[in-house]
Amino acid sequence: MHSLPFLTSGLPGIGGNIKTLAEDFVVEEQLLFPLSGQGEHLYVQIEKTNITTMEAVRIICKRLGIAKSAVGYAGQKDARAVTKQYFSLYNVDESSLSKLEGKSLRVLDVDRHDKKLKLGQIRGNFFSINVHGSDGNVENARKILQRLEKNGVPNYFGLQRFGNGGNSHLLGKYLLLTQYDAFAETLFCVHSNDRQKLTTAKQFFASGNYKEAYRTMPGSFEAEKVVLSNLARGKDMKYCVERIPRKIKYFFVCAYQSYLFNRSLVQRLPQIDILFTGDLAMLHPSRSVFLVEDGEKEQTRCLRNEISPTGPMYGYKMICPLERQRAVEDQILREENLDVQLFRNYKIKGERRSYRFFIVDAQVNETLNAINVKFFLRKGCYATVVLREIMKVNSNIPE
Repeated sequence: MHSLPFLTSGLPGIGGNIKTLAEDFVVEEQLLFPLSGQGEHLYVQIEKTNITTMEAVRIICKRLGIAKSAVGYAGQKDARAVTKQYFSLYNVDESSLSKLEGKSLRVLDVDRHDKKLKLGQIRGNFFSINVHGSDGNVENARKILQRLEKNGVPNYFGLQRFGNGGNSHLLGKYLLLTQYDAFAETLFCVHSNDRQKLTTAKQFFASGNYKEAYRTMPGSFEAEKVVLSNLARGKDMKYCVERIPRKIKYFFVCAYQSYLFNRSLVQRLPQIDILFTGDLAMLHPSRSVFLVEDGEKEQTRCLRNEISPTGPMYGYKMICPLERQRAVEDQILREENLDVQLFRNYKIKGERRSYRFFIVDAQVNETLNAINVKFFLRKGCYATVVLREIMKVNSNIPE
């Protein structure tokens, strides 16, 4: 992510940093559908602070005495932030919600609906982000946002897609290519942001002391624990990696898929708002995809931001463009020595992803000690990608 080019490279960024405090990064979900006001599912809008969505789910289940399966949510939100997120609770009495109030959780609103909230069922998110330590040039920030509103924002996958170490995509690649030793070396690679206990466990792995590595490894590192427990029993690496839960391996493979999309987008960036004959274009906001038979004819709609060129989310059934864009996508596969049929092992069919997304209701204001940026993004778009264009400081965009 750090080497990805900016669309607005000709406009100076404001510098600074974000997430100095949780309150500097506020996110509010907007549901995809109206609530009916009746039904067995209690829809609770909760403000959570400095905890992940999964930590919030665990707290909710513990305090209300309900099973995890009774809780629905539309997506996972950052930990270091204040996020206003909906949870559906099956067969829960509203009077018990007072048990949820605490330092990290606060109930904002309550309603009912007849169906459980499922992943992806949000229209998008409102963001309010404070940038501290910038050069204070609000006009530069406004110019960048105006350019992004006109041409769109590069639809990069953000750093958080690639895990705390920034290398989840490599794990996915080695899984697809069944390079198990390379997978293990990457999984247990020491990173500068690792906590001491994690670093110590990885060092035990490197020395071949798998029992001590397993004992030291923090419990939240499930993939590492599975590999170490089986290595300690004398199993070979292929066996150990195959024992990792499928959902974790699926995440790694999807990270690799995202990395490949970013590679394709880098090549298209100078022409992100231009359509060519043979492209596969996406119609906004329906997300339907069609073959561009005449690039010049469709260019007017592209400039009106009604349609956009798309890039590959590779999979074994992904539809492919023609002509120049097909050549670009095939070249990436050759350079990666990758056969898309390997995605079949993880049931990843593939799809097209727009090369750009659009910000709505963007505002920039100067406060007493920060520059505040507000905007709305549809689901699947990364606010940090917008911020990196404004700030031009990659290292301060959190993972």
